[in-house]
Amino acid sequence: MENTNLKHFSLATLSGLLLCLPWVIPGSGVAVFLGFVPILIIAADLVEKNKGNSTLRFTIFTLISMFIWNAASLWWLVNASIVAAIAVIVVYTLLMNSVLIWVFTIYKRFGRNTALIVFIPLWISFEYLMMQTQISRPWINLGNAFANNTTLIQWYEYTGIFGGTLWVLAINMLIFYLYDESKNFRFQYKQVYKFVSLVIIIFLPILFSVVRYYTYREKVSPVRIAILQPNIDSYTEKYKMPIREQLHILLALADQARDYNPDYFIAPETSLPIGIREETLSNHFTIELLRDFLAQSPNAEFVIGATTKIILPNGAGKTIISQSLGNTGDYYNLFNSALQIDTSLNVDIYHKSRLVPGVEFLPYPKILSVIESLVPDFGGLSGSHGTQHDREIFIHNKNSIKAGVPVCYESVYGDCVAEFVKCGAEILLIITNDGWWGDTQGHRQHKSLSSLRAIESRRSIARSANTGISCFINQRGDVTLFLGWDERGFITGEINANDYLTFYVKNGDYIARIFTAISLVLNLLIIGSFIKKRFGKD
Repeated sequence: MENTNLKHFSLATLSGLLLCLPWVIPGSGVAVFLGFVPILIIAADLVEKNKGNSTLRFTIFTLISMFIWNAASLWWLVNASIVAAIAVIVVYTLLMNSVLIWVFTIYKRFGRNTALIVFIPLWISFEYLMMQTQISRPWINLGNAFANNTTLIQWYEYTGIFGGTLWVLAINMLIFYLYDESKNFRFQYKQVYKFVSLVIIIFLPILFSVVRYYTYREKVSPVRIAILQPNIDSYTEKYKMPIREQLHILLALADQARDYNPDYFIAPETSLPIGIREETLSNHFTIELLRDFLAQSPNAEFVIGATTKIILPNGAGKTIISQSLGNTGDYYNLFNSALQIDTSLNVDIYHKSRLVPGVEFLPYPKILSVIESLVPDFGGLSGSHGTQHDREIFIHNKNSIKAGVPVCYESVYGDCVAEFVKCGAEILLIITNDGWWGDTQGHRQHKSLSSLRAIESRRSIARSANTGISCFINQRGDVTLFLGWDERGFITGEINANDYLTFYVKNGDYIARIFTAISLVLNLLIIGSFIKKRFGKD
């Protein structure tokens, strides 16, 4: 018994380590090809030996695996909030484990083949449906494992990250099949068939991707960009340093980049963190200072992040996110916004639509309002933010370039970025902060996910991060130039605009939707069989 428990503990630990490896060691994405195999071996052992309390045993071992995966990949959240880090790691460990427990239950009742047939669509639907919830955090979805192996996944322009999730699960299943059947020590032709299938499934997508990577050519349509990285500490300076001083830092960097004659100056998320009223936005002194700067670069636009608010006189139109404006009887809605400014009086504005749960809004407020006082203030902002329903693009006033500006967390979602492109975005300008997590894997992981967005949409990216990493990313997902962590400075370069719509942009997360439907049907059939077995004899 002790030897069995030790074996299963070792397998559970190995599974967790394999699954977390791509998020811990950049470039090790292929480790997830084996990530679920140890868990499936544990399941097979427990079913084969028909041990008592097998479900409880399986639950304990898989909790170990899922906890290692989540904790090792996301531990850096503690730098922003210990409470948030614990909540995210515990909740997602339990949710992931519930999927595995259900698969194991099916394995016990209906056998290996049925369980594995259900497993793939069930896990894909889990990842997809969690992205639709108010506690969405798709950071460690399996398809993201290859964010630093972009040469291998150029086909994401057709499938998005859920093609990667399907790839990973199919390989895990076939490797487990070969292992499980090899225990009989008998040669069978179906083993050859499975081995050949495994080789094809692994290497055919890679071969296609490598060919696509080295033959892909960007249409030459240059856009000149200056990316600013002010490196203002998110805790000790950003919300304490006078806004004029912060703007002076930004404009000093922009002035040094002026000789490049850029089409855009790009500044990070919440560079203007003071809650500017949108009703008088154009006349605000910060906007006037930026406009004065642009008077010497009249062909350029300034794209910058800001915290803005809309006043609701006497509370007219207020919602659950609206906040009281002192004792005036008025209310206001707060937004994390992107602004585009030129020498005219016009200011384009986009409100961030995908907010960070527990930071920019309280998920399920009717249920969780009792713990609202515990919600961490990551961004120096109070209360839940508003959003806008549709994506919106900025059009350059001089040369009509169409830019999508995903704000921070939005760049984690392929479907969100695809909506900018469907609206006409020819380039992507990502603005973010990333200073809350310190010099950890957090900001590096976030930067890497932008490479996936470049491949999915075949859009070049300019990324401005307050504390780093600011960079240029080409349409193959390569980082071509960057400014590292904790550096104040600027980088200039050209990226190519593109108006071609990829299959993924046109169709979104169709793989996830298809497999969610398949999962629903299969699980209804399974539940029906459970009920029939339970009550069929009565």
